[in-house]
Amino acid sequence: MLIRESKLTVSSYPYNYIAVDGLFDESTSYGLSSVFNDLIRNGRQVGKVGEVGSLIYEAINTTPKLDDIRSSPISKLLSHELKNWIAEIFEIRLDENLMMGMHRHNAPSRPGWTHTDFAIVSFPNIPPNFGSHRVYSDGCGVNYSDDSKHRQPDTIKTARAIACLYYTANAVWEPGMGGETGIYLPDGKTLVASVPPKNNTLFVFEISPLSFHAYLGSQTMQRNSFIWWYHSDPTYLLKRHEAVIAAKQRLGLDP
Repeated sequence: MLIRESKLTVSSYPYNYIAVDGLFDESTSYGLSSVFNDLIRNGRQVGKVGEVGSLIYEAINTTPKLDDIRSSPISKLLSHELKNWIAEIFEIRLDENLMMGMHRHNAPSRPGWTHTDFAIVSFPNIPPNFGSHRVYSDGCGVNYSDDSKHRQPDTIKTARAIACLYYTANAVWEPGMGGETGIYLPDGKTLVASVPPKNNTLFVFEISPLSFHAYLGSQTMQRNSFIWWYHSDPTYLLKRHEAVIAAKQRLGLDP
């Protein structure tokens, strides 16, 4: 999967993440850039996020259809080979559920808010539709952010376990341009690292109650990325992060 020229960065501070600079060969990288620019034309503003509060996500988003995934280089991003490689690095058990989106932040763009992505979510209770994966695609009729049983009675409950961002179709990045993904301490306030949106770079992090991150904004550049989540059984993940959840509850923090 990884070409020999790839540069791999691995870190466990302040949570587990990796960055792969030069993930694909030039042909695949170009193909992903082209399909991104083509599909994002159908995107729409995300706007309000969730049912509580007034969080506004200032980005254009679209969800690829299954045909788009199957017939384009997007299939390489969602390949079983890449998924298994990531699962091995993080030593984590993943299920068959996948969710993908495409985000465009137009300049000037304000920074986003810090968040962890840690959540139980709903998937349609249908057979796998992309190899052995069950991919949430546009028009499947399930509210991804709703984990309730009474409003989503015929769904599979799963939880976000791994987040992936693949940067593509961007201008050549230079320091000072902005557009990075920020990595924060468990207080959700202290920025300790950032990942620049260099084309053909994959940024992957383990989702946990500590995985605070945010888009850092840019005054000058448009930032484009594919983003997708691997999932796992909620009980397994709650057990995996049991000590962290207990500590946050003792401190009166959001668990």
